Amino acid sequence: GIPGVGIQGLLTRHFLKTRLRSSQKSWAFLTQAASSVSERRGWQENLRALGYRVEQTRTGYVLRSNQEPVAVMHAYADHSMFSHVITDQGSLPEGLVLAECAHYGAAWGILSTPRRVRLFQTDPPAGSATGRYLELDLKTLGPDDKPYAALLAPDCLRRGGRLQAWIE
Repeated sequence: GIPGVGIQGLLTRHFLKTRLRSSQKSWAFLTQAASSVSERRGWQENLRALGYRVEQTRTGYVLRSNQEPVAVMHAYADHSMFSHVITDQGSLPEGLVLAECAHYGAAWGILSTPRRVRLFQTDPPAGSATGRYLELDLKTLGPDDKPYAALLAPDCLRRGGRLQAWIE
């Protein structure tokens, strides 16, 4: 595996460790984009550094690049909350963030804690959106793996962006 990167059906370890790194153009893009990210800052600050405008909503945040809603983020104090039922109707956090993505027209849902982020594609090419994710922990990414933090950059997450192309 890659310390600080968790994958559940969204991409493969082989793609991340071998194919992505061997593509000079892609790895150079990620390296450059990740240079603005710091493990000493929280995810909101890092998302702004990547180029997002962060707008607060009633339940979370919409991340915009230019005017486009790219992702919706819901923040939690601890990652154990990612799997807790949080409404009387039995809703899980990923279901709520994906419903809000549909409301705003965003392609990605993000659950975040101060050190970890879990990324969901709203309309994956196969399988359930809630069962497929990529998780990043900035504090445990090594220096050689820091470019993976740029998988959250607007050029990766916007509709038709790099990450969607890599998944397909």
